[in-house]
Amino acid sequence: MNKLVATKGRKISRRDLLKVSVQRTCSDIMDYVLVSVPPPVSGLPRPRFSLYLSSQLQYGVVLVYHRQCEFLLGDDERQLEIDREREQIEKETEEDREPRMPDEREQEMAALERETARDLTTSVSLDLYV
Repeated sequence: MNKLVATKGRKISRRDLLKVSVQRTCSDIMDYVLVSVPPPVSGLPRPRFSLYLSSQLQYGVVLVYHRQCEFLLGDDERQLEIDREREQIEKETEEDREPRMPDEREQEMAALERETARDLTTSVSLDLYV
């Protein structure tokens, strides 16, 4: 997989990229580079990677890790945006539930309406007596 990523032979799906264990893959490459892998059959030399192949594999691991970080960052940004939207909606619904203090203009309008209603009541009651 790392070779495919390094040589850009084909596009790799998100699922496949996230399946790669970067730590284990690096460890495996280092085992081959340091010739610490046992031979497949006794009597044969230990398997080795050429310098070119090991560099290509390491480059592929770096690209895979970079893409995994991009996925994580993108997912975190999307979740943060969703959380902010939720918080804004909750804040708006709380504001709608809470009784708000009327501002000065609203208080003046309410006082004017009360005075007008009193005047109308007074004039109606006076008309009844006449």
